[in-house]
Amino acid sequence: MTGNAADLVARHRPTLDAALAAIRTREFFSHFPEQSKAYPKEAAESARAWFEAVRGTRFPLDQPGTDGDTGAERSPYGFDLGITYPHADPTRCCPRWRPG
Repeated sequence: MTGNAADLVARHRPTLDAALAAIRTREFFSHFPEQSKAYPKEAAESARAWFEAVRGTRFPLDQPGTDGDTGAERSPYGFDLGITYPHADPTRCCPRWRPG
């Protein structure tokens, strides 16, 4: 990704403004349609293939201050995801952080 934060905010200003308005009015907001029928069939097939490929694997997140892996998440649809990822230890990754 190129550019800086100001460029990113400028590019997405209409979406950010709509989200902020929804927060103020407590109205529903979603930038993307929630119904799968709004997307091409190929997109759904591609998303399912990606999901099936990552189930039971380790997400290789590159982040500092990890102390092992974690991940025992269960889908709200009732099945284990089997996905693990690095566990961040705040005392390692954020030297100024102190519990409590």
